[in-house]
Amino acid sequence: FIDEDVKFASLASIVMVPGYKNKTVFYMYIGEGVGGAITVNGKVLRGASSFAGDIGQLLINENTNVEELISIEAFADEVLGNDHVKTKDDDLMNQLRAFQTNQPDEFNEIFEKHCLYIALALYNVCWFIDPHAIIIECEYAGLKSESFIGYLNNTLKKKLPDGHMILELFLSNSWIKNANIGAGITLRDRWLESVS
Repeated sequence: FIDEDVKFASLASIVMVPGYKNKTVFYMYIGEGVGGAITVNGKVLRGASSFAGDIGQLLINENTNVEELISIEAFADEVLGNDHVKTKDDDLMNQLRAFQTNQPDEFNEIFEKHCLYIALALYNVCWFIDPHAIIIECEYAGLKSESFIGYLNNTLKKKLPDGHMILELFLSNSWIKNANIGAGITLRDRWLESVS
C-alpha cells in the first residue's frame, strides 16, 4: 500500500460520478505533489509498475514535469515569491488568501495561468485515456472554486475537436481525507473477498 494514496483517494471520490461502475474516470490530485489514477468500471488501473495515471511525472519539457509546474508549492512560489515561508498547509493557504485579497488582479492572472497548465495536462489525458469523467482534488482550487471547473471546461472545449464527448468535470473536496477513505474501502473489499 506504499505510494498508493492517490489511487486510494480515487476510489473514495469516484462515487461522485453517476454510473461510475460503467465508466472510465481519471482522478487528479494537486497538492504538495501531483498524481493521478485511472479507474475503469469502478476498479483502479495499476499497470505493470503501479504507475498508471501518475500525471505528475509526465514531462512537459526535457527538464520539467507536471508536478513541478502545478503543485501547491509551484503555485505558492509564483504567487508569494520563491522566498515565501514554507509552513503548514493551513498557513500557506492563509498567505495565499491574503495575497488574493490584497492583489486580486495579479492573483487572478497567476491562478488562470495555473488553470491553463492543468487544462493542458488534462487535454493529454483526454487523448490517452478518453475518460467519461475527470475528478480534480486541488488544494488551491478552493480559492476560486466557482470559476475553477468552468475555466477548465471552457479550455478543454476549445482545445478538443468538435464531436468529442463533453466530459464531466468534478471538483473533489480537498478537506476530506480521501486517501484514508479509499484505503478503508480497499481493506474492506479485500476482507470480503477473503471470506467469500
